[in-house]
Amino acid sequence: MKSKILILLLIFTFSVNGQTCDKYVKACEDTVKAQDIAIDNLKPYMDRFEFMKMSSENAIKSFAPGSVDYVFVDGDHSYDATIADCELYYPFLKKGGIFCGHDYQALESVKKAVDDFRTKNKITAPINLTLNSAFFWNK
Repeated sequence: MKSKILILLLIFTFSVNGQTCDKYVKACEDTVKAQDIAIDNLKPYMDRFEFMKMSSENAIKSFAPGSVDYVFVDGDHSYDATIADCELYYPFLKKGGIFCGHDYQALESVKKAVDDFRTKNKITAPINLTLNSAFFWNK
């Protein structure tokens, strides 16, 4: 069965501590490796995905509110950055869309930010947890 996803946009800041990453910056080796692995895994879908190498704040300008089917947050894992990403992207998710992210069970800062975001926005949909520390719920 062919996927119903027509286009997948991956927003990737591609920086560590404010420094733009490339293969020559030692601190960015893991970031570069992660991007290479993601691109390799997505090769069968090359005609349907695009890496957007920019900040979340700039990338969101490409979308209309309520136009996104699926959001996966896995950025800076600090409390402030996690809650900011949730607040930034949630309005762009369609009703019935899937909001998810990573490291909910692994990092207290992520868990607290997600829980506080849900409380603040009165989100009562059940939160689902996966074995690899991901979370998701339907809007």
